[in-house]
Amino acid sequence: MGATLAVSSTLLVLILVVRHLEERRRARFAAEIRAKLDELTVRLSHALREKGAIFLEYLHKDVFLKGLHMLTYVALLLVRAVERRLDKGTRFLRSFRKHSKRGTKRHAWHKIRREEDVQNETE
Repeated sequence: MGATLAVSSTLLVLILVVRHLEERRRARFAAEIRAKLDELTVRLSHALREKGAIFLEYLHKDVFLKGLHMLTYVALLLVRAVERRLDKGTRFLRSFRKHSKRGTKRHAWHKIRREEDVQNETE
């Protein structure tokens, strides 16, 4: 961290010294090279803007959709965990059921008859 601060401070001081000398001489140091570098910077920024749309599409398709996939996967894992706990609770509650001595279970729904059965018996 200290080295980064030292390098940054040194470069800032150098830039300020060069700017001060340029103002005193009323001329730019290495004007031709700096003009070419400015032109290169403009071309690069234009190319990056064009490629930016492609990058954003990649970012949306790959990163966002994979993140969304992981989020759904985690949600599914949570649902499965809750389901397991509910299943254990259900089995625990069912363990307290009373069973008949004969071993067969009689349910109230066996007594329910459909309309067709009732009509057949009355005929």
